[in-house]
Amino acid sequence: MSNDNLVVKISLVLLLLFSFYILWPFVSALLFAVILAYFSYPAYQWMKNRSTDDIAALNLVAAVAAVLIVMIAEGLRVLLRELSKLYHALPELLEGFEAIEGIEFMGIRVFEEITDYGLSAAMGYITGLGARIPQMFFSLLVFFVGYFYFLKRGKELYRYIKESLPLEEERRDKIIKKVKLNVDAFIRAEIIIAIAQGTVGGIIFYTLGHPYPLFFAIVIGILAFIPVVGPSLVYWPVGLFEIFRQNYILGASYIITGVCVISTMDYFLRPRIMGDKAKIHPFVVLVGFLGGIYAFGAAGIIIGPVVLSLGLILIDELKKEYTS
Repeated sequence: MSNDNLVVKISLVLLLLFSFYILWPFVSALLFAVILAYFSYPAYQWMKNRSTDDIAALNLVAAVAAVLIVMIAEGLRVLLRELSKLYHALPELLEGFEAIEGIEFMGIRVFEEITDYGLSAAMGYITGLGARIPQMFFSLLVFFVGYFYFLKRGKELYRYIKESLPLEEERRDKIIKKVKLNVDAFIRAEIIIAIAQGTVGGIIFYTLGHPYPLFFAIVIGILAFIPVVGPSLVYWPVGLFEIFRQNYILGASYIITGVCVISTMDYFLRPRIMGDKAKIHPFVVLVGFLGGIYAFGAAGIIIGPVVLSLGLILIDELKKEYTS
């Protein structure tokens, strides 16, 4: 190998590393834009047939921006309203905490430690929020620009990725089909189950007379994306809190309906939504979720399991290719 070729290759590697370093802060925004563009591509095609590709893509970007603004505004409205209710009910809630604030474990006052940790974590998050606002703004900008680009150049990108796979055409088609089947089924199942569990949870909380059914319906729907535990992070604490307040029947009702109704919906709905052909092991979902949150933040809830499952599918197919 000549010195010139070595210099070129080293320069290329360094250039790729620097490019990756520059893109890394926006990887989650770009991956989320790819996933959204993939699922909204049929709508883009429909609009494109009635206008132009630029107008169709801009209309979808505007629609996503409008939905995002409405969701944030409505979320803040609901949150402020529920916090106002919580503030007015605070004296009654503090009376209920008297039964548990004296609990000790190995010399540690459990309630006091949890409260101090929660307050310090909340203050740390609020303090660091100002420093994260510029990155959040640039991430949103990259997301919308990337979404626009992936809609317009989606077919070209799909063709490039497909042709770049070091496999025969038949094997490439099989991998793409398997990936599409798994991604479609996984995303569809996650969204439907989250909506179903949030709705049913809100109805249960309303029926049992909880003062914040809408707030907890939204929280249950969000937590439904967390594998294994999910909505149990809501109904167990609420149920135990009522039991500590000596409302034994009410507390047991929250826990029993949560375990028997809300949580079982996942096991009942997921196989029917995903079908027999689309299989993503729960362990893959769990590891992908945790790793995705660590690597990509909130967007990792979806990105993590999808990327990990795609990687495992590709490895499995490559292994078959080179061992056959």
